[in-house]
Amino acid sequence: MKTKRSAFNLIELTLAIAVVGIGIASVMALFIPAIDSTKNSIADNYTADVANTFSTYVRGELAKQWNYTNFPTSSSLTPESDLTDDIPSKWNTSDSNRIIPNTGIYRGADSKYFRIQVGPEFTGHIRIWYEQINKANSNGAPNAFHTTESNQTIEPENMLRFYFELSWPATKPFTAREKRLYVTEIFKLNQTSKR
Repeated sequence: MKTKRSAFNLIELTLAIAVVGIGIASVMALFIPAIDSTKNSIADNYTADVANTFSTYVRGELAKQWNYTNFPTSSSLTPESDLTDDIPSKWNTSDSNRIIPNTGIYRGADSKYFRIQVGPEFTGHIRIWYEQINKANSNGAPNAFHTTESNQTIEPENMLRFYFELSWPATKPFTAREKRLYVTEIFKLNQTSKR
């Protein structure tokens, strides 16, 4: 007579549950790095958009009136002391405080820094500074760029390089933040008469 055998005994069930539990724990452990990676990708997209928007804003302001002294030079910036305590809960994010309508770019505590808030998931700062581009000719004298095809001349005082440094999240001290630096050159063209 055959003896009846049950499908699984207690040891086999325990081992099966342990194997399934280890597999689920391994998959669950991947969620946190995946979420962090997604947040970093989204933040990188935001920074490029913000830098592009702000660069367009600066170009527009300079096109209205070529007065770049409204913007700081690098020697006037001290981000470690200025930005570490400028946390989002203290920000004025009303529409009247926006630099550019329908964006998340707001005025900062002073004119050297600007605040960025794109929804609840991205807060940061953008600081901007410029330097004059000093192109010199072979004897060391400043040189104006001139193109004969378009009869446009760019004098040395009208050649600027702007730097846009974004740092986030604003809830962390400045030294512990992610940072990206964007650079653009802006020229003021002077029309010259044909000869």
